[in-house]
Amino acid sequence: PSSIVALYVILTVATPTMRIPDIQSTTLRVYDMGVDDSIFLGNPHHHVTLCTFTPAQHALSQDATAMFMVRLARDDTTTSSSSSSNKTGAWKLSPIEDTHPTARDFGSLIPHIKSYSR
Repeated sequence: PSSIVALYVILTVATPTMRIPDIQSTTLRVYDMGVDDSIFLGNPHHHVTLCTFTPAQHALSQDATAMFMVRLARDDTTTSSSSSSNKTGAWKLSPIEDTHPTARDFGSLIPHIKSYSR
């Protein structure tokens, strides 16, 4: 919906004895579903990969229980300025790749999320 200004992808580990490096199978891939590069790769369902993260292998994840992966926000330079409710701008992807050593739930991360929204 056009009312959404930003989305955050956050990984948290809720199990008390586990941390991000303990979860070896997690990979985040962000695709641009609007761009089809199958002409180049010969796969009709292949889309352009914008970024790939493997949190367990990230240098900052050693003692972390939460990782702020990416922020996806409307690009102010392409957003219509006629009305604040008419946000039709393109999306801009910004890697965050920051961690938190003790947070295991969304509620405890809200102050940190707000700091990325300024």
